[in-house]
Amino acid sequence: MKKVITIAGCIVALAAGFAYGDVIGYPWSTWGGISYAPNGNVDKGVILNSYVEQGIDWMEFNQSAWILNTFAGVDISVSDHSEEYWNNKTRPTVGLKVKHSFDSGADINLGMRGEYSDYFRNSAGNDWRGIAFIQWSAGGNLKK
Repeated sequence: MKKVITIAGCIVALAAGFAYGDVIGYPWSTWGGISYAPNGNVDKGVILNSYVEQGIDWMEFNQSAWILNTFAGVDISVSDHSEEYWNNKTRPTVGLKVKHSFDSGADINLGMRGEYSDYFRNSAGNDWRGIAFIQWSAGGNLKK
């Protein structure tokens, strides 16, 4: 039931943003990875991790390039070993952040999100969490 409420909340938040006409943008992002470890005590076998996020940029603070954003996302991880319950889950998220993109290609995000972890094979571990975060990324080409 909590999973249904979280997903419904994500849909309502995004629909409200799409209905509001004066937004700056609708940024989205995704990442993923697949790995294989042939042996070991934990995290063995095939593991697939992926995340998708849809956001709404609401406003810029005083032409400072700091932008207020709300977002909803889903994180999924799946492994071929059911005993590794932590690698077999879905996690819907909703949140609020202030973000800034720099000319150098770096980004920084400061915010809070709520998430619900739903483990496929161990429902006793399912839980809600509130998380404050600082997230940064940067990239480039050292040859240039």
